[in-house]
Amino acid sequence: MHFHLYQFNPDFDLLTGELPKDLLYDFGDQVQRARHILKGRTAAEIEYALSSLDWMLQVSSQKLLFRNLEDDEDKPFGTFLTGVKALKLLVNEIDISEQG
Repeated sequence: MHFHLYQFNPDFDLLTGELPKDLLYDFGDQVQRARHILKGRTAAEIEYALSSLDWMLQVSSQKLLFRNLEDDEDKPFGTFLTGVKALKLLVNEIDISEQG
């Protein structure tokens, strides 16, 4: 299992770009909430945050892999996980409060 961020269109303006209509229904609310959080941030700050998020997803993927490999034989291998659950593995290990 490997979590990571997928490449996005560099021409898409994350703060003001319009989603294609077929994605608006599924992701419109998330985009609006993210834009509220990101307002006032520069493109460089947003790019840095995305890079940090990708790194955290990769680190948590490794933790999940090794955790699953060390599980007891009686337990089923693997677990149903999402990227959010994977990031929660690092909540006590990585402090992002000073990143700006």
